[in-house]
Amino acid sequence: MKIVQFPTSQVVYFRRVGQYGPENQAVMQVAKQWVKRMQLTAAATILGIALDDPQVTPATQCRYDVCVATTIQSKEPVTRRQLVGGRYACFKVAHTAVAIQTFYQQLPVYLAQYQLIMADKPVIERYQPQFVA
Repeated sequence: MKIVQFPTSQVVYFRRVGQYGPENQAVMQVAKQWVKRMQLTAAATILGIALDDPQVTPATQCRYDVCVATTIQSKEPVTRRQLVGGRYACFKVAHTAVAIQTFYQQLPVYLAQYQLIMADKPVIERYQPQFVA
């Protein structure tokens, strides 16, 4: 675990609404294809953001955004917004369903272990450029 300061940045995002799970991979693939078309693969960090708490929000209304920090102008229609920066605790987790599920089950333990307080913000998954291809 390490603490990282994310800058406030402009992002292009692709959204899926529905129950979190394997179906989120489809929107991730759409974002990756866009990154490749825009020739951003060498510098693209992709962020996956689960915007809603599935314990509060009905599964059919949960929003999952896949974001790419960029100011590039695209001839394709894309949706943009500003992602507010701040301090984030970063954990390296294998990108498998089991590893991710285990991480979320252990999250309360990690918060206590590192004396962290969970902010009232969505969890952000960060995929560095070497994992975008």
